[in-house]
Amino acid sequence: MRQYLRIDEKWKDWDNVEMKWIHHHNPDFVVLDDNGKEKERIDLQGLTAAKLEQFMESKGFKKR
Repeated sequence: MRQYLRIDEKWKDWDNVEMKWIHHHNPDFVVLDDNGKEKERIDLQGLTAAKLEQFMESKGFKKR
């Protein structure tokens, strides 16, 4: 997944997605509300690229 997210920057293929890297931290997907407050946090550890795309679609995110 690191290749998919960080190196290939595939996260840029999705609308309304921003990526922040925290050194030595497991990957979390954080959903913010319209005011910028954390609404939901999901641990992405162990997801494959295909599972991550399914997850993004299930959360209503659209590819550009």
